[in-house]
Amino acid sequence: MPEKVTLRDLQRMKDTRQKIVGVVAWDYQIARIADRAGADLVSVGDTVGVNLWGHATPFEITLDEMLTVTKAVRRGVRRALLSADFPFGPLQRGTAAALDAAIRYVKEAGVDLVKLDGACDHPAAVEALTRAGIPVFAQFGITPQTALRYGVEYKAVPSAGDQVPEEMCAELVAEAAAASV
Repeated sequence: MPEKVTLRDLQRMKDTRQKIVGVVAWDYQIARIADRAGADLVSVGDTVGVNLWGHATPFEITLDEMLTVTKAVRRGVRRALLSADFPFGPLQRGTAAALDAAIRYVKEAGVDLVKLDGACDHPAAVEALTRAGIPVFAQFGITPQTALRYGVEYKAVPSAGDQVPEEMCAELVAEAAAASV
């Protein structure tokens, strides 16, 4: 096991078809357990607002709230890469706001990469972040943050085991291709 997982380690694991273990954590204790158990990636999800704090949807969580959670998780993670979801707002406001939020994540919470829901809809922001040296975990498809775009209510967002509606397959394949550049 590497002392500290890097993006190159994840790429090497992917290339050699090794399993990559990712865990969502919202607090110090779970982050510490996941890290010590050998997780390769620990992610702070924006659904913390719904699942831990009782918000009605993930749209309600703020960047400041996400930073608070991410700082706690960072204190528990030593080995794994740390990823944090962008809350709804900075990416939608534009490239400058997205870059400002990403810089805050790196400086204040020590993230290794940021996760952007609907990244394919914001290529200029993705480019600006990567140019600034901040790796991007690009999420696409029907997610809690992109549900409105697809006309899906948050509570009806498909889960991992659900089948994608046939009429959406071509669009999702195009998003995957765009995200892989």
